[in-house]
Amino acid sequence: MAENNEPNAELKELRAALAPWRQGDFTISTGEFPVAFLNENEVIEAGWDTVQGLVVVSQTCDIVNAIDLDDVVVVAPMVEVTEGLLESIKFGTTTVGAVIEHSLLPTDVADLRYLATIRKTSLVKMERKGGFSSEQTRDVFVNALERRYGRFAFPDSLSNGPVITIRNRAKSLRKKDSPKANVYKSLRSVRLAAAPDFDTPGARIQFLLVLNDPPQVFAKAEDIIEELESQAKADRFDWPAAFEKETPLFRVVTMDSLSAREWDSSRHVDLDFISWRNEA
Repeated sequence: MAENNEPNAELKELRAALAPWRQGDFTISTGEFPVAFLNENEVIEAGWDTVQGLVVVSQTCDIVNAIDLDDVVVVAPMVEVTEGLLESIKFGTTTVGAVIEHSLLPTDVADLRYLATIRKTSLVKMERKGGFSSEQTRDVFVNALERRYGRFAFPDSLSNGPVITIRNRAKSLRKKDSPKANVYKSLRSVRLAAAPDFDTPGARIQFLLVLNDPPQVFAKAEDIIEELESQAKADRFDWPAAFEKETPLFRVVTMDSLSAREWDSSRHVDLDFISWRNEA
């Protein structure tokens, strides 16, 4: 006899209630967020932080596709931040939060430092508020999640020297209108390649400087190389002894000239905050 895989009435009702929910939607039906902490006896306890609400960070398909009544969604707390921190979040100079287009207060953001799960049966009992007007605006939220949780973890010796030097240089020029600032605004991506890989001592490292498509290129290739090489000569660049420099160390490429193999074997350096797309 064939097994009956039809969902029961409760599960059908849950799926119907979940159907309107989307990634980035939020609720203010609760003002508490679960946390774990050490008490005065250094014993772990569960407690609650006061927050503005909860923001759903699970992908939309994972929200609406309920398999059983114990299914959960991932949420982040909605919190109020200062104007200064809000600006940093908007421009991507920090990944601690994500802007919600239709938050009740302009200074409310999703705090991406903290995540928790709640059952879908609880979520549908809360009042849903749409976080975004379209998939295009929701993509900004998705990008913030990707930057927070999808960034490649470079070896510390590279992160604390060459990578952070270039990142800080780009960050310091973000608001400026100058030839040096135009170097970084011309870049779609900076990628780090290691031959044979980042785990091999003595691997050869090369920076791939991927240009935007015209007309969003504001600096010549030779000026880009000159700027990056000047940073490589700085004391703070602190090249790690565990790696060798490829020749050339910096290479200007385009999306058309970069092979799929080079893209797949290299890793993105997070300079998204300096791009012309973000400024727009």
